[in-house]
Amino acid sequence: MLNLIVARQGTSLAQIVANSFISPRMRQGLAAQRIDPPDRPSKSCNVLTRILHHMEEHVGEPLSSGELALRAGLSVRALSRVVREHTGEPPMRFYRKVRLQAARDALFYSESPIQDVAISCGFASPEVFSRTFRAHFGLSPREFRLKTMDDELKRLRPELELQLKSGFPAN
Repeated sequence: MLNLIVARQGTSLAQIVANSFISPRMRQGLAAQRIDPPDRPSKSCNVLTRILHHMEEHVGEPLSSGELALRAGLSVRALSRVVREHTGEPPMRFYRKVRLQAARDALFYSESPIQDVAISCGFASPEVFSRTFRAHFGLSPREFRLKTMDDELKRLRPELELQLKSGFPAN
């Protein structure tokens, strides 16, 4: 289905749909639907899964690297090594990306005020959130929300966009 969306609407929309269904990846049409788990997942992969779980569970009140390591049953140094090995980034930078993704999803899927989204994703203030969001996504949270609303209008109701541009009232 995602390949059909890519063909008709593009990769961006397909990725949004995949994310909304928590699909880990888009696959080719002939690829197997399910990914069979390996016989024995690596220990570091299990640890990374635990770390990610704790990050996602504490988006609104971010844990320090020490708290994150303690919850994962690691030292801070081991936490850093595992996260860097799998993501190429320091743990707290990766954690910020997890929080930014949660914020992006909240902006896309809800109408909560931007200030509430900032707080719910663990940012100290709307200003810090806006600056960090813009640095990561290239748009401010407000610009992102307006762009996605405009894109949705064009995609779902193209006749309304044409009527708005031409100045004719909608029926």
